[in-house]
Amino acid sequence: MLKWQKIENEKELDKILLLTKTLYHDESILKSNEKRIKSVLKNQNACFYVLEKESEVTGHFAVFINDELSYENYQKIITVGIYECIDDDEIAKEMFNKIKKISKELKADYIIGPMDGST
Repeated sequence: MLKWQKIENEKELDKILLLTKTLYHDESILKSNEKRIKSVLKNQNACFYVLEKESEVTGHFAVFINDELSYENYQKIITVGIYECIDDDEIAKEMFNKIKKISKELKADYIIGPMDGST
């Protein structure tokens, strides 16, 4: 069974980092992700989501809202970043469906991402 959780504070940082620890065995990547994720959790214009399957973290991403961002004639744009998931088509599809659902809830006209914040 798939379960979504919205992460809103650093108390749940370890849950997010579980996936990074599983995917990468490099301490520098873990530290880099931890720094980026802490920054997102402090940003009031961002939300973080974690996907679990059978109590295992299988994916996560952040949605960023920037009212000053513009592209062509689109009025409201969201960006998606810090996207990671296990190598599983079901999980990846569920994550993109969740991103689409969030964009509709936010009444966004356009989605940019997944991308890294430095892109």
